[in-house]
This record gives sequence, C-alpha cells and structure tokens, in this order.
Amino acid sequence: MKQITKIIIGCALFVSSLVHGQDSLATKEIGLFATTQDQGITYRFGSERKLWNFSLYRGAYSGSQHQNRIGFEAGREWRYPLSSRAFFRFGGGIGYSFYRLKERVNNNGVINYNRQYDEHSLYLYGFAGINYDITRRFSLGISFKPYAGFYEVNYSNRNSTPTENKSGIHGFNVFNSNRDFVELSLAFRLGRRKK
Repeated sequence: MKQITKIIIGCALFVSSLVHGQDSLATKEIGLFATTQDQGITYRFGSERKLWNFSLYRGAYSGSQHQNRIGFEAGREWRYPLSSRAFFRFGGGIGYSFYRLKERVNNNGVINYNRQYDEHSLYLYGFAGINYDITRRFSLGISFKPYAGFYEVNYSNRNSTPTENKSGIHGFNVFNSNRDFVELSLAFRLGRRKK
C-alpha cells in the first residue's frame, strides 16, 4: 500500500510541475460524469485540442450488502473536430480506487457472520469517445473506457464466535467485469471557445 501512495503522489507532483508554467490556458471545463456504478466530477484544462483532466468519483450501494467506492484519476486527452459541434476525443491516464464491501447476515436475530472486503487498485486507463456541443458552453459526451491495473484485497470474516478470519490477495486485472466501460458526461466550458 505504501508503494501505491508513493506512485500517486509522484504522478500528481509530475503533472502539477508540467502545468504550473502555463499562465494562460485556452480551455477550462468542469463537468459531471456517470456510469451505472459510479458518479463523479471532472476538471479539464489546456489548449483547444490537448487537455489535462483530473477526476474524482464515488459510488455507494446498500441493502444486505453495503458497498462504497471512491477514486481519483489524472490523464491527458486529445480532441479532433468531426464537425462544427462534434469532436472525437481520446486519451489515457492513471487512476487509484478504494472499494469496500460490508455484509452482515442475521439468522433469527443472531449474526452468523460479518464480512468485510477492502480493495485498493492502481490502474492505467484509456478512452475514446465523442463530445457534442449543445451550446457554446455545454457539451454532452459518451466514451468507452477500458483499463488494466494491479489490485490488493484484504478480507476479514467474523463468525458468531469471537474468532476472526483474515486473508489477503493481490494480482493484475485487465477489463474487470465489475467495472463499467461506458461513461456519459456533461461539461460546462469556463471562458469562450475559439472559433
């Protein structure tokens, strides 16, 4: 886990040092995005065709299982006009997510087991999609977003007895089926778009 933290901090410092020298950026956007599992906010800045993007996202679910996910992504994107209002966009970046699942099972008022599952993921992602300008300030987007990365899972299970079982695994994932690949977005442009 310490290595993952060092990598994230190093990437953030590297990106901020690249961007720090740019005083006047042509394009700045703030937006919302959603998949069927997560929702988030993104900030993009740079030139009209090359932008940096930073995103925070979260997902929460409840029921017999309580699930939470939180994550951060930083990357670069390129845009090419298809028409006066539509743009093809593609790019990639690095991300980190933390996912926790808690499950409690009761049987006649007695807790039979109480499970907790924590997953830390560090991943690389790519994306390709289309943005369409509704107005000069608002745009809608859809993109396909595959990823691959490393994960570490910690698992604990408490039975009705006072004993607790703990275990951990780690590995490599490509196109994990638990993650959504299609993302919808709505962005607001801060400032004017160049003609």
